[in-house]
Amino acid sequence: MENCKVNLTLELPEEDLKDILFKVAADDTTLSELLGGFISDLVCGARHGSDECDRAIAYYDRCSYGLGQDDSFLRFLLKSGYMDEYFELLDDIKTYQGWELQDGEVYGKELAAAAEEKASYYEEWAESCKVPPQSIEEAYQQVEEWREGYETFMKSCKKVGDKA
Repeated sequence: MENCKVNLTLELPEEDLKDILFKVAADDTTLSELLGGFISDLVCGARHGSDECDRAIAYYDRCSYGLGQDDSFLRFLLKSGYMDEYFELLDDIKTYQGWELQDGEVYGKELAAAAEEKASYYEEWAESCKVPPQSIEEAYQQVEEWREGYETFMKSCKKVGDKA
């Protein structure tokens, strides 16, 4: 799998920045390696072992990142692991619509099946809520907006070679 080079902006107290730069230099590593390793451990990637993964997740959870976030359809897709499937479904719908425009043939059955599947994701989320905090239109719009930002960010990343 290729690594991607990402440019991020960190805001740290000057003393913390100095201390971490001294620490990584003393251990003959870099801030980039440290953060990359932690992120890989947090998502249980390929960097280190299961103990490091468990500890990164425990740290993340203990710091309460995400606590108090509004329940949303977007959050449901992200946390449940459905986002890739949902993106594929959106791409299928776009493809069917493009084919209709291209050759004039109606792909009504395919579009109806895809729309039904798309709605099933929303329904699964809505059933888990007593009262869904978003209408189906608001939910779909939020996901579309997030996807645009995600894709823009990913396009800005540079591939740096195979590190698998």
